[in-house]
Amino acid sequence: MVFSRAAQNITGAESPCDDKDEVDVAYNFAGETTTESDFEVTATGGKCHPESGWSGQDSISTVDFKPLGSGALAQTCHNFSGSAIVEADVRLNDNSPWTFYPSGSACESAKAYDIESVLTHEFGHVYGLADLNIDDTSTTQGSFYQTMNSGLPKCTKFQRTLAAGELTALRYLY
Repeated sequence: MVFSRAAQNITGAESPCDDKDEVDVAYNFAGETTTESDFEVTATGGKCHPESGWSGQDSISTVDFKPLGSGALAQTCHNFSGSAIVEADVRLNDNSPWTFYPSGSACESAKAYDIESVLTHEFGHVYGLADLNIDDTSTTQGSFYQTMNSGLPKCTKFQRTLAAGELTALRYLY
């Protein structure tokens, strides 16, 4: 399943540049649910941390497909108790074109995004990694090719694995 593979791309913590697995994180796929992610969708996008007293937060981590309103591919929200994350929800924009097979003419004609790459990026947020916002396409080692870069080319799958710097950041966090 693509959700488990994307989580394993983070928790397995292997990079094509660095094959040491020294990150002490895990995930548990508990099955399918009808519970929705805790998002309040507005005209400008998803709202992660609603006002105090909003009853939407349920301490159940969920991934779902619903509109985001802003045109974003996906968004991750955290619910904290003190400094501990008690919930992390991921919403994928169901108005975006998605593919499980980013190589080939079908993807090119649909101009779709690789769902595993986007989920790997979002699960990076779940585990504490921040976005990179650098448009460096000069080399295949440039920041554009790192999983946590906020720009994702259509019909590519290279962002399914962490770059060495992202792996170093996870090791620092855990």
